[in-house]
Amino acid sequence: MMIVFGESAILIIRLSMKQETLLASLINIFGGAIIGYNSGIVAGMSLPLISCTLFDKSDSINVSLYQGIFTASILVFAAIGSPLGLYMKKLFGMKKAQYIMGAMATLFPLLMIILKNFWYITIMRGLLGLSVGFASALSSLYANSMVDPSIRGRIGSLFQLAVTLFIFLAQLMNYLFIPSFDVNNCQPLSDVSWRMQLGASCLLGIGLCVTLLFTPEMAEEKEAAKKAVRQESLYTSKNIRWIFFALMLAVMNQLTGINGVMYYCAQILSSAGITNVLFTQMIVVGLWNMITVFFFMAIVDRMSRRNIFIIALAVMIVGTVALIGSFMATDIPIVALIGMALYILGFESGPGPLFYVMATQDFPKELVSQGLGLSNVLLYVLNIILTFFFPILTASIGAGSTFIILGGFQILSLVYFSLFKNERKEIPVAVKQQPVPVTKPPIRL
Repeated sequence: MMIVFGESAILIIRLSMKQETLLASLINIFGGAIIGYNSGIVAGMSLPLISCTLFDKSDSINVSLYQGIFTASILVFAAIGSPLGLYMKKLFGMKKAQYIMGAMATLFPLLMIILKNFWYITIMRGLLGLSVGFASALSSLYANSMVDPSIRGRIGSLFQLAVTLFIFLAQLMNYLFIPSFDVNNCQPLSDVSWRMQLGASCLLGIGLCVTLLFTPEMAEEKEAAKKAVRQESLYTSKNIRWIFFALMLAVMNQLTGINGVMYYCAQILSSAGITNVLFTQMIVVGLWNMITVFFFMAIVDRMSRRNIFIIALAVMIVGTVALIGSFMATDIPIVALIGMALYILGFESGPGPLFYVMATQDFPKELVSQGLGLSNVLLYVLNIILTFFFPILTASIGAGSTFIILGGFQILSLVYFSLFKNERKEIPVAVKQQPVPVTKPPIRL
């Protein structure tokens, strides 16, 4: 893992000698940061913010329902922001669309912290989700347009790395600004605490806008558009297999439970008997989640995607079984830590980073754009469903029973992807770009 990290660091240092490579890296980093921070910040603060900061302890509210609304609001608008971002790019050009994203990522966190009202904050957080959707649709696309095709994959890996890094930094903010976390004895957050945590993400929007001052306009592929031919429709009876494949990609990525773990990990750890919840969340979830990306980078070029999925999902299932066991017996919290570590390792080694790889490479070539679009829509829909219902399910049937359901989806995904055999053997981009050696003719005397 350290070798992979060292090689990546050396690569970025070498490539940063070129201005366009550095700018492309920053575009991916800020895009991933906007997604990672705004997703990760709710993990430790949503419960105390809702149950005893924005509402009084005496208020008879359904905390789980309000948590679901608060957490899912950003995802609903992100689902709108993704296609909206592509439309803005088409209408105004990529660079102006990026400026719009940066403006939203700067403005809405600042507006969010003006009023201390649940519905106002939730609406502002939802509108902030538009920038999250823009980032998921545009950042890597823009970064790829600036660099040579031979390094696009490696520059693209910075996006996922930035997502995990800023999830960790968000959980570090939880640890620094929340005095304690106890599901049974809520302590209100100070005005400085919740405002700093929610408002800090405006710095990411500012950073993006500053970067854009130096970036070029994206060259539109007019020639490719002229040569485009009418595509076969995905939505026909003969393509049912591919519609189901898109659904299973989304199921594998979302209904196996990763965002339930990420958004509500503090409550999960507390329910399992962990005492120092926020510190444990920061290390076991935030830092470990970032480190596991390097495990994926170490194996992705050495194994087939199918085998990676089988191993990764098997590791997730083992972690889920350990989590279920920890919920059944809260006097063994070490089992919860091991279970969560294995669960995250399994996800970040396969289902997480490989979703877009399979969505762009495993559909037939004439169906790729439609398949990717459908996969993304289903991904957001299932993400919203999971995020909204996860706290409600854990409150009504318990965390152990909830993870039994998630484990069922993991087994379903394992069986499906074990049988699915459509991985195309693509030549790596770096290999494609290598020049053909020229053989010198013999010298005639």
